[in-house]
Amino acid sequence: GAQMMVAVNPASDLQDKPLELPGKPEPIPHRPSAFTMGTTAEPVELAPFYAVRDETYTTYLRKA
Repeated sequence: GAQMMVAVNPASDLQDKPLELPGKPEPIPHRPSAFTMGTTAEPVELAPFYAVRDETYTTYLRKA
């Protein structure tokens, strides 16, 4: 099934840095189901919502 992906520990100005779409999420080694995705400034870490514990996260992302 589908998983809700969230941006983990996002930069405070993430809303000003749209995701570069279409883009290709890059797997994070040794972190199942976690990826990085480019923004117009820097990569953002994406992980399934169920895997978030004490980290800050957001579900609101902009596309470029």
